[in-house]
Amino acid sequence: MRWFRLALFAALPAAPVLSVLAWRGHLEVYETVLAWTAVVGLGAPLWLPFAVNVRRLARFAGRLAEGPFEPGPRLLPAPAATDLAGAVQRVQRALEERDRRADDLKAEALRLLDALPDALLVLGRDGRIARANGAARALFGESVRGSPVATVIRHPALLDAIDTVMAGGAAGPVEVDEPGQPKRHFEASVDVLPAASNGGPAILVALRDRTAAKRVEQMRADFVANASHEIRSPLATIVGFIETLRGPARDDGEARERFLGIMAEQGTRMTRLVEDLLSLSRIEMNEHTVPGGHVAVAAVLARVRDALAAEAAAKGMSVTIEAPSDLPSVRGEEPEIEQVVHNLLGNSLKYGHSGSPVALTARHVARPSVGGRWPAGGAVAIAVADRSDGIAREHIPRLTERFYRVDAARSRRLGGTGLGLAIVKHIVNRHRGHLAIESTVGVGSTFTVTLPAA
Repeated sequence: MRWFRLALFAALPAAPVLSVLAWRGHLEVYETVLAWTAVVGLGAPLWLPFAVNVRRLARFAGRLAEGPFEPGPRLLPAPAATDLAGAVQRVQRALEERDRRADDLKAEALRLLDALPDALLVLGRDGRIARANGAARALFGESVRGSPVATVIRHPALLDAIDTVMAGGAAGPVEVDEPGQPKRHFEASVDVLPAASNGGPAILVALRDRTAAKRVEQMRADFVANASHEIRSPLATIVGFIETLRGPARDDGEARERFLGIMAEQGTRMTRLVEDLLSLSRIEMNEHTVPGGHVAVAAVLARVRDALAAEAAAKGMSVTIEAPSDLPSVRGEEPEIEQVVHNLLGNSLKYGHSGSPVALTARHVARPSVGGRWPAGGAVAIAVADRSDGIAREHIPRLTERFYRVDAARSRRLGGTGLGLAIVKHIVNRHRGHLAIESTVGVGSTFTVTLPAA
């Protein structure tokens, strides 16, 4: 039937000519019909080989699509089939090579995107996340792909910028503060992708982490404010004694020795203050990065106890350690965890009653009851318990603030800088742990640090 329709189609140009001849009276109707039939009949044998070859070519193309060419009966003549097969296979190889190169370029582009420090989200026209690079997956989770952007980004200003760009407008940079502990800061930009015109992914959202820069700005301001406030008093004391020694007490040997001792004490206090401020600044700078090492807690407790043995002996206090032998290690940086235990034990020795015991305990907690997400291995709780005057309940929420002291005069007399618990809090935050303080006035205090097990 296809061949017959092809013959009819080929005879169509003769139809108008025969019709005009019949209309002018040169042909009778029956002669016109016979002439048309003759044209179709004579043309059909001429078109038959073409139709057969077209059909064979279609079958041949189907065979090529199924796999490598193998000559077979009733396809095309062998020479033509071989030549055509070679040409088609060369085209196939060229297309396969092009596809392979395209796949390699795509894989390389994805690796480059994953290596970028900025979080990148590619959104489709439906508002869902079509692609996310490594930084974005680390920030929002591995299952972020395919999620509606509104369920991943909950910042109203950034969502408004995305809607504006989706509608064809333009949006400037957006400052994004991510809540949590520690708090992180991002600068987000929203742009249209070139593929948006042909129905591809529409929007690129880039989030640049500005946490470190923000922290540097805040630390600079805090350092100036705190240092100027805390250093002013000892510096004024030293300057006053120097003026006295250069004037009325120039020849007073007893006064000179007493004043020099006070000046040395105030100088030591300023040194400790600057060291603690610098330590706190370094910790805050890296607070948003999670440490990845393993720390043996029992060994840290023993080292800290030995380091503070002289202070404990001076007050007649004993320090005991209780830690099971199968205690798991914790995830973190050993010097920082050692500093946490050092600060807590140092405070207990400073403010504890003379001759009283201080207990250092560590235990494995399978299901921590404190806030936050904990790994499958649970956590390790490190507690420092002392017998002291205790802390009133209203002071406990503010103990980790910089320079906050329950008894400022006593703290300065004992050599405290008011930064020890602030350092503890920021180290614990960096390790994604938890600090709990329990105290009873007239009985004592217990400081518990819970850290994720490695």
